[in-house]
Amino acid sequence: MPPGGPGGMRGPNRFLTEEEKKNRPKITRKLLKRIFSYLLPYWPKLLLVLAAIVLSSIFGLLPSILTGKIIDEGLIGRNFGVLVQLILLSFAVLLLSNLIGVLESYLNTWVAQHITYDMRNQMYAHLQKMSHRFFTTSKQGDVITRMTSDISGVQSVIANTLTSILSNIAVLATSVVAMYQKNW
Repeated sequence: MPPGGPGGMRGPNRFLTEEEKKNRPKITRKLLKRIFSYLLPYWPKLLLVLAAIVLSSIFGLLPSILTGKIIDEGLIGRNFGVLVQLILLSFAVLLLSNLIGVLESYLNTWVAQHITYDMRNQMYAHLQKMSHRFFTTSKQGDVITRMTSDISGVQSVIANTLTSILSNIAVLATSVVAMYQKNW
């Protein structure tokens, strides 16, 4: 049987050697503080991203509410004027929801790109200060990997994972509020 069970190794550690697993940095308060130091200059844009996420989750609930009203008030109630208004409102909500999604994606990508730029510049400046001995004793591939892959991984976490977590929390919160409101 392969390592990790019948399907082989799974999870984030599947490609790491034993030495790499042992030398992985631990998530400490100091590391989190350093990560947040990169986010701090962009807090106004991050607040806009958060607002867009919350608005998207709210607008995500509206189509089902409007569909219920279309059926109850427009079709069953046989009120053609209300039916037309609710259908137009549904299209407006859909359009606005998509525009907010585009804005969220743009701002999130902008922030992630700028943080990546800052990190690469800081790493480049640090490498310029390193001694000649560092470059003769270090593997070139390790240095290049840090400059490219590791920072790209950080960008992916900021652009995708962080936004996904916040979005899921916002959807959960707005759904609970909507269900509570509906049954109260």
